[in-house]
Amino acid sequence: MVIYTADAVLESQIASEMTEIKHAVEGVKAALEELRGNSDAARAGMLRLNLKEARDILARRLQETAPGSAPAGTSSDASLSAAAREATVLLDEVDAQFFM
Repeated sequence: MVIYTADAVLESQIASEMTEIKHAVEGVKAALEELRGNSDAARAGMLRLNLKEARDILARRLQETAPGSAPAGTSSDASLSAAAREATVLLDEVDAQFFM
């Protein structure tokens, strides 16, 4: 029988949230790189849509991330906060360049 402590469950949740944010950031970066490297005007609309979808997924992941899910002052709290800040900066950059 395995007994899960509250700390173990919390660490698992935080790790999962970090992974989801990381994957969503990678999706935005890949879509952004593909759009920036595009030289075919016929593909521009599709690539822009791909970027918007990736951007929306990342924004949803950030909204779904439980604020304060890690105890304040812990390394998990700092890591999750740093990942969320970096993702927000990326969203702001994408919005400013393509969707404003």
